[in-house]
Amino acid sequence: MSRKHISDSLKSLSSLKSVSSESEKIQQERKGRIVAPIKRFEDIHAWQKARELTKMIYRETENIPFAKDYPLKDQTRRSSTSIVLKIAEGFGRKTDKEFMQFLVQAHDSSAELQAALYVALDQEYIREEMFTNLYESADEISKMIMGLYNYLAGRK
Repeated sequence: MSRKHISDSLKSLSSLKSVSSESEKIQQERKGRIVAPIKRFEDIHAWQKARELTKMIYRETENIPFAKDYPLKDQTRRSSTSIVLKIAEGFGRKTDKEFMQFLVQAHDSSAELQAALYVALDQEYIREEMFTNLYESADEISKMIMGLYNYLAGRK
């Protein structure tokens, strides 16, 4: 590496340090990085998003005709709820390895929810716009979960 390259890298690094901590926090959060120590499962951004998604799923599954399809309504709700619960339960475990296992299960529940949403769309229980909104939210949460998983795997 040339001296100029090292010098440019150091300048870039020092300019990054001058960014306000709030701005840096926002940038890191947008990139899916863990910003601050997580002291409670409620601090996990993926958990917060999953909680909001679960509220939306409960509201949407109350609408007729979705509400009358009890097996699909129940499965859709359970898969959404499972995401929230698995993140919390995993966080309560003693080791990163155990937490990671629960993150994989939460990731799996996201895929299950997405599949249930396809069934709901095909049965015309939800409109295309709502499907897209819910599906993309589940996808975003899934990516956040795997980002946390990868972060934990990298700490070993």
